[in-house]
Amino acid sequence: LQHGLVDRVIQTGWIEDRKVSALMQEALFFVFPSLYEGFGIPVIEAMDLGVPVACSNIPPLREIAGDAAVYFPADNAIQMAEVLFSLSQNKKMRDALVRKGNSRVALFSWNSTAQRTWELLRTLSL
Repeated sequence: LQHGLVDRVIQTGWIEDRKVSALMQEALFFVFPSLYEGFGIPVIEAMDLGVPVACSNIPPLREIAGDAAVYFPADNAIQMAEVLFSLSQNKKMRDALVRKGNSRVALFSWNSTAQRTWELLRTLSL
């Protein structure tokens, strides 16, 4: 707000789960500037909703998003702004990220996770 964006930034506070996808689908892109991440479920959720993703370049997010996201160092506001500005101006890039995101999401599912977990547990109990 110190940068004169008070009329362009909406601070929503807490949003109910059932409203998140509707808001997300209206986004130009999803930004995830995480410094520490275990898996990156929000990145997969955004891709699943057809939203281009820009996220920090930490290893867990690179592993999850692959080539279906654009990356920036989360600790460098200038580089982050440059990546986001570029993404905001480049519809072809956003469209390509959506296509790649759709393919990437297909690699992740709760059923697959449950199956792999079950298989692991079975091998450990033998």
